[in-house]
Amino acid sequence: MKKQEKTQNTWILVTLCLIVLFGLLRLFGILDMYSIPTGANTPTIRPGSIIFATNLIKPQRNNFICFKANHFFTGVREQYVSRLVATAGDSVEIKDGVLFINGNNADAGLPLYHTWLVPDNEVYKLSDKEPDVEIISRPDSETALLAFTEQYRNTHHIPAQRDIYPVAQTDTFIKAYWHQNWNADHFGPVTVPTGCLFVLGDYRHNSLDSRYRGFVSVADYVSTVLWK
Repeated sequence: MKKQEKTQNTWILVTLCLIVLFGLLRLFGILDMYSIPTGANTPTIRPGSIIFATNLIKPQRNNFICFKANHFFTGVREQYVSRLVATAGDSVEIKDGVLFINGNNADAGLPLYHTWLVPDNEVYKLSDKEPDVEIISRPDSETALLAFTEQYRNTHHIPAQRDIYPVAQTDTFIKAYWHQNWNADHFGPVTVPTGCLFVLGDYRHNSLDSRYRGFVSVADYVSTVLWK
């Protein structure tokens, strides 16, 4: 057998071994890989991102976790990724769009995507800033609704106002689950029960998380995200 053929066969064997090894790691949840289809955790995890996760690491607050849940509309059992923000015994409350855990601001320092009302004549300045800015809509002739982080707004000195749902505005989906007149920006307080977790997406106005589907059972936890 020629040297070139031996080298080629060696690489084929190594590749097959790696495929089998990765298959075994995925089977036991030791190392898994996912492609993210939605923008619920933008900007930290963008649509199309590849993430790796493992069940060998106990999740801590602010880790992203993979968990199983029924699809919000179809009821089909699927796997999701969200940020773990609270565990058993924690008090969760959202006031004016800010998350408080046990009375403390839990959003400070996180790169969260918020929606902002921006003067329409400022929008053209931001159109070339993708993927840092998402233009959502133009509610009227004078303002546009955009999504970006607070850090981005401060860095670029954007004259924007947070789009926060009024406290009197009830979200019908949230009310259907919690039987309270809450919305995504005015929620709780609720206490996380034993054996449960509370998760949120980083794109707070674009995530069907625990505000809408309730607590995540620890039994439905799959893995902790390693790289994103």
